[in-house]
Amino acid sequence: NSASDGIKYVKVEVSASLGADAPETVYRCGAVGRGLHKFWLLLVYLAQYSVYPLLLLNFFYRFAFAAYKSNFGYLLEESLSYGPKQVGIAVSCMGIMGMLVQGVIVRVCVARLGEEATLTLAMVLTSVGYASLSCMRHALHLAPTLALISLGYGLTVPCISALFSHVPVQQGFMQGIAGSIDRFGQVFGPMLGGLLLDYMSIKLLMLGTGSALMVVATLCLTFIVHGFSSRLRAAICCCCAGGDDYTAVGTEEDADDDDFEDGEAGGPADTGAPQESSTAPPRISEARCSASSMGS
Repeated sequence: NSASDGIKYVKVEVSASLGADAPETVYRCGAVGRGLHKFWLLLVYLAQYSVYPLLLLNFFYRFAFAAYKSNFGYLLEESLSYGPKQVGIAVSCMGIMGMLVQGVIVRVCVARLGEEATLTLAMVLTSVGYASLSCMRHALHLAPTLALISLGYGLTVPCISALFSHVPVQQGFMQGIAGSIDRFGQVFGPMLGGLLLDYMSIKLLMLGTGSALMVVATLCLTFIVHGFSSRLRAAICCCCAGGDDYTAVGTEEDADDDDFEDGEAGGPADTGAPQESSTAPPRISEARCSASSMGS
């Protein structure tokens, strides 16, 4: 074409630019090796955002809930001699309570406590609810137990989704990963729960489910919730010491704030001692804000 016609399209040959002798990536296992290599790259990519504790918590929570839900009918039949009609009514009541929690209560809890503290509370309620099923002897025991489980589940699902939205990556990608982990838990939970029924009673299974969820949630929340480990250590020390010689969490920070206010009122006091700056590790929400500011 002439210069007056202009350039209509440009075709770039990558192989020509790299040269004819450019090495090709050869996988030992063919397509399987290529898939494993891409999966490894995905794991390395997610490790940059410290999202594995949240993914593990999401998986095990769904795993425990699926194991409980698949054996819930057998528990009611063995403990209370319930039939299909009574089991259906109990499950429907759980659904109604879940609607109330996710429609009203979760908004109040998140506004007052925040997402991380609400998630911690939800894990405690759910674990206690599962463990309480092992002590059920009467129909009157069923109502508070189902209330604990419904309240915990209704608070957990929105909080986990909100924390995933704080990860500074494309949300379609992040929510897809979270959904996949969710489905894995729902697949393996009923399988393992049904398998364990051959070796233990249904009540012991519920007690083990609640105890395991409490342990895993504690480990994961140590990395997810900012300051969770220090609060947990302070609570354990308080219980061991019986309340003596215990300094509440936040006392030193309040004293520092008072000194700062006094310094503003009467002028800064120069003590001659070097000042050390303490920076807390950023939370997921802070990482998202910093990432968005850098992008803008």
